[in-house]
Amino acid sequence: MVSAKLREARRWLKLGKGFIKSRNRYLSGELKHTTLEDIVPRLIDENYSLYYPNKVNLIGHSFGGMVALRYALDHPDEIGNVVTIASAYNGTTGIYWQNLMRFAGLYDSRLYGQLLPSGGFVSRLGEKIRNNWSGFESEDVLLTNIIATADEFVKPKDVTLRPIVGYSRSLFETGVPEGHCEAAFNPVTIQNIRFALRNGLPTIALHPIMYDSSFFDDIKNKLVPTQAKRIVAIDYDYVTVQ
Repeated sequence: MVSAKLREARRWLKLGKGFIKSRNRYLSGELKHTTLEDIVPRLIDENYSLYYPNKVNLIGHSFGGMVALRYALDHPDEIGNVVTIASAYNGTTGIYWQNLMRFAGLYDSRLYGQLLPSGGFVSRLGEKIRNNWSGFESEDVLLTNIIATADEFVKPKDVTLRPIVGYSRSLFETGVPEGHCEAAFNPVTIQNIRFALRNGLPTIALHPIMYDSSFFDDIKNKLVPTQAKRIVAIDYDYVTVQ
């Protein structure tokens, strides 16, 4: 049986091509960033009909999940379901390991400080979760939070939202025995994504810091074609996040 560490190592090797591609696109100026504030209204306008409400789903991995949740908390009336994977809602000192990747030229080192337990983004997001969570419940938004129990960067206690929101009908949490990246491709994660996308809404996917929108290619390949077609994976500029 292949261990979680070996599966994670294989995933990092596979994602290496995407990392190099993302780095080259970023340095060449080819990488065209999109914000949720821009794309959510556009997708709602393009897909609105008598059969679907004016809402979208959000999927995010790692920091992408945190950014997705922040937007959803500010605009619960625009959101159907949210799936976040290995997102350090309580901050993590494991970000120092990723800080070693600054040589790649992808992101400013100031970004990493945002993700520390005392980081500005983490602190502001925690306050927003406490203050705005009732909006999720009133709009029947479901957040599925996937916890990677073998995460090399983030401890499970840094991912769970139970200490913040308690037991809520708008929160479902489950663990998968995977590392930080491989958790996104685990069968349990895919099953939960399929369930979240059963509502037929267009879905926006936010990649982790070190990659670009191609991170979700393998995930889309594991979904039924009708669901995969509804996923719009965007390139997000995390340096702008405050």
